[in-house]
Amino acid sequence: SLWPFDIIGDTSPLFPLARRTYAHRPNPSAVDWSFDPIQAARLGLGSEVGSTLIKTTQRFQSFVNGMAKWEASAKEFYVEQAAVVADALQEALVQDYDGIIRIAPAIPPGWDFDGSVYVRGNTKVHVQTRNGAVSTVVIESGIKQPLKLRNPWPGKSVDVISGRTGKPVVSTSIGPVIEFSGDAGISYLVQDHDASAAQMHFVPVTGTPATSAKKLGPVQ
Repeated sequence: SLWPFDIIGDTSPLFPLARRTYAHRPNPSAVDWSFDPIQAARLGLGSEVGSTLIKTTQRFQSFVNGMAKWEASAKEFYVEQAAVVADALQEALVQDYDGIIRIAPAIPPGWDFDGSVYVRGNTKVHVQTRNGAVSTVVIESGIKQPLKLRNPWPGKSVDVISGRTGKPVVSTSIGPVIEFSGDAGISYLVQDHDASAAQMHFVPVTGTPATSAKKLGPVQ
């Protein structure tokens, strides 16, 4: 009902029941295709997203190519676990199952996370979080359409700046849902009105080539 069928969302009166059902599930992270981290993302449970991703990776990702073993003695590669990881990460970063875009609804606490997720209308949402908190949001509208966005900073004033004109299309909106009209091919910077301009710029992704293998518990 929660995922993938989208019958229960975070505004449903059944949402508390869905959370209780998740908390009392009989076989947590028991198989390599376990949907636990995806369900946790839809339930807004960031800590559970992180813990179940780590648990299933450590338990099942037994091949160095990143694929999983269905059981300990298996010799065949399985892709389910990596696919669940991919979907859980995007669901933790951006969701849109009812026409309202949710930004970072289930980021594990303390995570630095950069990513881009496609949603309805061929629209791409670019998000960065630092230490588990949303730092940057850009919405790249794929078609001319009304856009609805859950306020990424609840209770704070939000501006939406057009990438075409550099001017606000929304100014100091403090509501729970931010609405504006998007034009095809135009990017919109969504920012905390009280944040400095420096805080709202994308931080480049940097790094250096690895010189040794990294491990996550027993896997590498």
